[in-house]
Parts: sequence; C-alpha cells; structure tokens
Amino acid sequence: MLERYRKLIEHYVDNPHNGLGEDHHILPVSLGGEYYPKVRLSYRAHYIAHRMLWKAVGGKMTSAFHLICLLY
Repeated sequence: MLERYRKLIEHYVDNPHNGLGEDHHILPVSLGGEYYPKVRLSYRAHYIAHRMLWKAVGGKMTSAFHLICLLY
C-alpha cells in the first residue's frame, strides 16, 4: 500500500494539480515528516492518499482519515 501511495504522490509531484484541491504533506508530520514539502492534490486524490496511509499505517492516520471523510 505504501508503494501505491508513493506512486500517487510522485504522479502529482511530476504533474502538479492546478485546479481546486488541497495541499498535502508528502510525509505526514505525525509520522515524523517536516511541515514542508507539500504537494497539491485534487480533492479525490487527497481522500485516496489519506485512505492509503490509514490502510498502510493505521494508528495516527486513523483520525486524519476520519477527518477527511467528514470534509468530503
């Protein structure tokens, strides 16, 4: 699952999303990432990214995924 997450993020790094969307921490701060860098994702891709992280890592990613579910 983390490999699929990496490919999703790489796609948006290589092909920036210029429409409506969300900025997403490439490596979440709660998992030891820095506040930057971020990547711009479409709303759908942002939901999918959080779902992938939740499935792969669980724990701290559970609340982030549930928050995304409430927003979208």
